[in-house]
Amino acid sequence: MLSRSRLRRPVSPGRVFSVAGIGILVAVLGAPQALASAPGDAVQCGDTVTASIQLDSDLNCTGAALTIAASGVTVDLGGHTVVGTTSGISAQNQTDVTIVNGTVGGGISLIGVKPSAFTNLRVDSLTLKLGTRVVATDSVIQNGNINLQGDLSLVRSSMIGVHTRAMSSGITMTDSTVTDSGFSTNGVGFTLTRNTLTRTVIGEDESGNQVAIDNKFIQSHLDVLLVNSLDIENNQFTGPGSGLAVDDSIFRASTVKGNVFDGARVGIAINTANFGRIDNIAITHNVFFNNSAAGILLEAPKGDGAHGVAISDNVFASNGKASNGFVDRHGVPVDDGVHVDIPAGNQVTIGNNVTLDNADHGIEATPGTVIDGGGNISVGDPNGCVGVVCK
Repeated sequence: MLSRSRLRRPVSPGRVFSVAGIGILVAVLGAPQALASAPGDAVQCGDTVTASIQLDSDLNCTGAALTIAASGVTVDLGGHTVVGTTSGISAQNQTDVTIVNGTVGGGISLIGVKPSAFTNLRVDSLTLKLGTRVVATDSVIQNGNINLQGDLSLVRSSMIGVHTRAMSSGITMTDSTVTDSGFSTNGVGFTLTRNTLTRTVIGEDESGNQVAIDNKFIQSHLDVLLVNSLDIENNQFTGPGSGLAVDDSIFRASTVKGNVFDGARVGIAINTANFGRIDNIAITHNVFFNNSAAGILLEAPKGDGAHGVAISDNVFASNGKASNGFVDRHGVPVDDGVHVDIPAGNQVTIGNNVTLDNADHGIEATPGTVIDGGGNISVGDPNGCVGVVCK
């Protein structure tokens, strides 16, 4: 129900009813319902919501607009807008909270609320803390810094101009769009399926399994550090600023397969202090086209014996033609299909790749630092291949 203390007024002598009379009215009309349960009830600024409600007008409030103080509550905005100068809608330590059908200005703040759901909602900022879980469907989250300590799922939704540093959190996006945004998360990891991301960076640090399948990354980038595993399949990475970067350890078997890397500086960069921390990763059946410095760059100052790293069955075409003086740690120009600058003793196998018309080498690796898997082909690369044999 809604708090209505300010609406109470003294009852005049002419409106005093006997107990018996009241009993008769109750018997005839039934017990009165809570105001909050009646759609169209006059919700007001500052109300505390303890039962499901539906708005019948906009709210433009000074301070907090609405506070949800019960579980199992649905706030149906009825197509209206709720604005609060300190918060739009907030809830703490409740379950099954749902907010639908309208616009919230001043942000939504949920603390320890799980599960919760947004549907057909537009909100200008979002705070999720203490394990809050939100599924946003057919909604828009825009123009704010998300404080995320929980799990956020987007389904057919949009994020625009949103930036977050998330702790112990997971992000799931399906059939959604993300524009001009940035996510830096630590904890559970991300799962991205059939999304379009434009001018967006997603960074994962010390987290779990990273999954990206059938997405379009337009001038957008994935950056991972100390993760359990990668499953990056059938994505398109297009334009400057796009690509995949691995800055440190991958601990479990990983796959980067069937992707297109087109127009990045480097399509895939694995650049770590110790290449021995990169184990069991297969980079296979990808296309690397027109990346300004290289299709793939492997670089590390030392290595304690990486295992099971394979670069196979890829196509590298027209890479390295605008590297603008980019060099590796030994001063060697990076302007190739594949460029490898790692110590010997790591089990990196390069085989069955096709390289076409790259600026310098199709494949360039210091001899003795990689395993030649055979079957590599170089066509139109001015300096062929180094470190492996290309036909």
